[in-house]
Amino acid sequence: MEVNTDMMKVHNDNGFSLVELMIVVVIIGIMASQAIYAFTSPVRKIKSASFSLRNDINLARGEAVNRGMRVGIDFTAPANGYTLWVDADNGGDRDAGEEILKEVELDDVEYYGLGIPNPQGPGPAVSDGVTFTDDRFVMLPNGSSDKGGTVYLYVPHSADGGAVLKNAPFRIVLNNIVGRVHLYRWRPEEGANGEWKTK
Repeated sequence: MEVNTDMMKVHNDNGFSLVELMIVVVIIGIMASQAIYAFTSPVRKIKSASFSLRNDINLARGEAVNRGMRVGIDFTAPANGYTLWVDADNGGDRDAGEEILKEVELDDVEYYGLGIPNPQGPGPAVSDGVTFTDDRFVMLPNGSSDKGGTVYLYVPHSADGGAVLKNAPFRIVLNNIVGRVHLYRWRPEEGANGEWKTK
């Protein structure tokens, strides 16, 4: 007697099991939560704003050299941001009719001392978040700037009106003699009282 073994085989080609599906859903959930945190992290916000400002200062320097004209950055407008403009009349002030190269609005990042109390938290006491005279400077056609200064940026806690920092602040320093820009982060764990470090 011959037995047909094809009829005895059980085929389960209908899809995934419930356990497999649950594992995939858990993995996707974990990855999504990490991605959401990466995009809303205060560290990412402050780093992004600091590196963007450094790059925009270098852009102003490059435009000044390429155009053979003065290019300025004004930290007074927009309210929580800055504007790059071509200083066509060499006056050092942004006048009506002068070409605006770029306007930047800082999201969730603020300057020290511009309408907010001096922040307390993981950072040094700073009385002014923009130390340039008149809160602006101009890059010259030779690659230097008309003045040196520092910009301090931080991410405030929204619940307390900006008086406390969410994380360590950054500072962007412009050397007016050579027009070089340096980026520093406050490291509270360094030294006795903390230090500004480039890394």
